[in-house]
Formats: sequence, structure tokens, C-alpha cells
Amino acid sequence: MKKKLIGIIFFSILFTISSITTSSAKDVIKLTLNLAVPPTHQRWVLAIKPWIDEIETRSEGKVKIVPYFAQALSKQSDIYKSVVSGMADMGEAPFDRKPGQFPILETVFALSTPSIAVKDSTLMFNEFLQNLPQAKNELKEVKTLFVHLSSPAFIGTSEVAIKKMEDFKGLKMMSWGALSKLVSQIGVVPVGMPFPDVYMAIQKGVLDASIMTYTLLTDRKFGKVVHHVTPVTLGYSPFGMVMNKKAWSKLPKDVQNIFDEVNRDVAINLFNKFWWERTIKAKKTFEESMGGKTYYLSSGDLVKMDEIWHGLGKKIIQKTKVNPTGQAKIISEFRKLELKYGVSLNEAYGN
Repeated sequence: MKKKLIGIIFFSILFTISSITTSSAKDVIKLTLNLAVPPTHQRWVLAIKPWIDEIETRSEGKVKIVPYFAQALSKQSDIYKSVVSGMADMGEAPFDRKPGQFPILETVFALSTPSIAVKDSTLMFNEFLQNLPQAKNELKEVKTLFVHLSSPAFIGTSEVAIKKMEDFKGLKMMSWGALSKLVSQIGVVPVGMPFPDVYMAIQKGVLDASIMTYTLLTDRKFGKVVHHVTPVTLGYSPFGMVMNKKAWSKLPKDVQNIFDEVNRDVAINLFNKFWWERTIKAKKTFEESMGGKTYYLSSGDLVKMDEIWHGLGKKIIQKTKVNPTGQAKIISEFRKLELKYGVSLNEAYGN
């Protein structure tokens, strides 16, 4: 009788623990995250994962974000669409990979002034969206958690060092969209191709140059085939961490508040710091460990490039199909923020 009673008590305890565990598991909100980067990528390690950890910690285990890496759910260009459709609850979507999808966001960063490098690029992007409702309206199909912007892109060459404007002439350079129109004005021959093919194309001499960043030179090993860099700003890559609207609406209010607080107080500064610190670290690695060299154009050449870019900017912005008044406001707002957050190339890269 005593053994039977002990057995009943034991199984009662097990049932209670099991019930608590099951109930607790049911209360966990699991959200899928569509990512193009692999788990070894520095943006995951230093920015995305810390953001996720902060969300999960503040929610005290109520939220679990499940990442799907390396385009496992969709191509990078389709991440936004995967979130809109509900294939994924969240995604880190690029805004410049599918022409025509985001007319303003894919165009405005091609208007960058060549002689200015924006170090606080993510801060600039977030303020740009706040100040321009028509740009923010392009993301109306999703809940935008936050946006972030890469460090400046520039020209990287394999054999020819670009030390003056004349050196651009005849260079076969990988480019796309509005940037192709701009670089053609300085004698570059723009060549369109998928980015995964660029390394081999440079290695085989099909391309002389490509739009490049210091992080690509080190993290993706482009520094093995690209030996020379001329940091004139050619643009930035815009991204957004977005959530499916239905998934957002189903979240309890306290969880929504946690997302809003972390996005505002942590994510924006985290990504802003990540982009520039990685750039400077990668520059040092490229120059000291990979034998790469950085060259700077004269102030006179930079003035010429600025004039060309600003002149064509008014034509390029017409692609947005915004009315003329709106186009002028887009350019004006971007130039204002560029000056607010930007510095000279020498100051940015420590020449």
C-alpha cells in the first residue's frame, strides 16, 4: 500500500512538471527570420544575433526568433516578398536588388556625393525615412522594425591604380542601375553581372574593376584579386529588418513594446557602429595583411566628380515617378543629411 501511494505521488509530480513544461512551451512565441547571410557572416555575429539576444532576453523567454540562413527560404532579392506573403515572419530585406520594387530607396543612395563618406550611415537612413513619408510609404506592406545602411562603396581595381580621373577611362567595371549611368560619365565601361560571378570575372580579366567595400575585400576575400582601392563614394546598400503585418498584430502589446524599445534604443546604434568599425578594421587588414593599397584623388578631381554626380542626380531621381516637387525634396533632404552625417574622405579613412 505504501509503495502504491509513493508511485501515485511520483507520477503526479511527473504529470505536473510535464504540464508546466508543455504550457510554458505553448506560451513561447516563435518567429522565423529569413536571412541571406550564413551563420559565419560578421553581420550575423556582431549585429543581428546581438539584436535577437536582446529581444529574447527582455521578453524573458516569451519570444524565440528562429533564423534561416544563407537564402534557405528565398533568394536575397525575394526576402521582402517572403515576409509580405507570410512565408517568413521576419526578414532582413535589401532595398536595391530588384529594380522598380522600391523606386526611392533603390535610387536615392546612388546620388551620393563622391567626396563625402557618411560614417553614421544607419543614423542617416533612419532620419531620412522619418523625414520623407513618401519613402517610408514604399514599405507599407510590412511592419518596418528598423533600417540600416552599409558603409560607402567605392571602386576597387585589379591591376590599374586609380590616382587621377583620367585613369577611369576604359575600365570595365561591374556596376548596375543608376550607378552605371554615373560611372559611364567618367569613362568607365559599366558591365552588369550577378555579384557571385564578379570574383572569377576579375580573376580572368573579364573585369578590370568592381564596386567594392573594404569588408568585401577581407570577408569575401576579394582582396586576393582586387589590389587597389580609390575611395570615392559611389553609394550605399540599404537594408531593412521587416515583419509580416499579421505576425506583428498577433503579438501581445508588451512584446510589441519590447520590439519597439530594442529597435529604437539598441538596434539602430548597434548596426550603425557595426558598419563603420568593420570598415576601418577591414581597411587595416587589406593594407597590412593582404598587400592592398589605397589611393586618393586630388581635391580638383573630386570637385569634378561631385559636379557630374549632382548634375545627373536630377535626371536619375526622375525614375522614382514622384512629382517634380517631391523629387526636389528627396534630393534636398538627402543632401542635407549627407552633410550632417558625412565627413571628407581623408577624415573618414585616415589619410
